[in-house]
Amino acid sequence: MNSIMTSPTQRIARRIMLCESPVLRDMLRQKCRIRMKEARAHAFNRHRNLMESDQVMMTKIFKSEISELDRDIEAHEEVIQELMNEADQWLFEEVEKADEDLISHYESGSVQVFCPICQKNLLQQQGSTISCPCGMRFIFENGLERFHEIIQMKVVYHETFCDKVLQFFKEPKFEEGFYSLSAICNYCEYMTSIIL
Repeated sequence: MNSIMTSPTQRIARRIMLCESPVLRDMLRQKCRIRMKEARAHAFNRHRNLMESDQVMMTKIFKSEISELDRDIEAHEEVIQELMNEADQWLFEEVEKADEDLISHYESGSVQVFCPICQKNLLQQQGSTISCPCGMRFIFENGLERFHEIIQMKVVYHETFCDKVLQFFKEPKFEEGFYSLSAICNYCEYMTSIIL
């Protein structure tokens, strides 16, 4: 019985001896590595299974969303087609209206001249005053038709030696609210007065 019973110091000495043994240490390290690999593989497989089920669920969601989008796209395409047809119809009506206006203008024989300054509005003549809704007012005695001819002559003359666009500008006159009209080309430095 004496041999079975060992003193605490002997037990401690025995443990130290076992722990310091290189064979025992290698064996413990190997067992720890194996356990860690198994734990890691188990965690990875658990995560992979979760990812696979997530993928299946996400695939189902995406497929349902895509089928809804396909239905929405078909509805949107129908709406877009209707809007395009309406726009085409409106554009066709506007072109017809513009053609009718042009025909009636040529049949009436009256001259219509765009303002050389704003280039948007038609000039109007009242007596010897030619005016535009943009605020331009000229005193010109010879009428709107002659005014148009003079502008055309100056533009054509300039185009004989330069391919750039002639720029029109206004200068205030002594009569308040009236302007003189001139044209200049910034490229060839051609300048001419149209109405003084």
